Amino acid sequence: MMAQVNEEQHDEIGRRAGGILAVLEKFSTFYGLRLSLLVFSPIEQLSRTLQTVNITLQDAQRAVKVTRGYIQRQRSDNEFENFYKSVTEAAVDLTEAPVLPRQARRPRRLDEGEAEQHSFQSPTDFYKRQYFEVLDLLDSELGSRFEQRDIEVAVDLEKLIVTAANGEDVSANRSGESAVGFCRRAGLKNVRPGHSSSGTPRSRFQE
Repeated sequence: MMAQVNEEQHDEIGRRAGGILAVLEKFSTFYGLRLSLLVFSPIEQLSRTLQTVNITLQDAQRAVKVTRGYIQRQRSDNEFENFYKSVTEAAVDLTEAPVLPRQARRPRRLDEGEAEQHSFQSPTDFYKRQYFEVLDLLDSELGSRFEQRDIEVAVDLEKLIVTAANGEDVSANRSGESAVGFCRRAGLKNVRPGHSSSGTPRSRFQE
């Protein structure tokens, strides 16, 4: 369609269509789209899971762990080689052959005292770096958002509430920490042990 518009329209619309077509015919564009599909498919699934109405914090943590595990498994030379091979094969009749982008020289003032500018030996090396950078960024961002201390405290609090709601003893959790100890660790003040009407130990606290 873009090619047809570019050929038939001799105005601004035709020129824009030609520009878009030129970008789409580049291997770098095709590679970027395929890499986006590889990483955003599991991220989209994770997003849908996290937006589920009745999801618990524990379920959310497990979903994030599964997604991070998938991303980390893709981070290997073998996985990259398989991915790159599939992309180059699919791009044969759609784009130009992969080439190294023209490397712009840094201004001389930035070269003083700096390490030698890195140069890639082949298109494969160039796209391999992009591949690993994207995976590392996603894994790091997921970790920084879902492995915070506050989230761990919230998960423990959720477990405590569920345990109490099930009528089980909350005087100590599985790790041996008392409910009072947990509340104090979570930053709750004036915590003191008490007993329910049935005699089961419980904790009274206020923020």
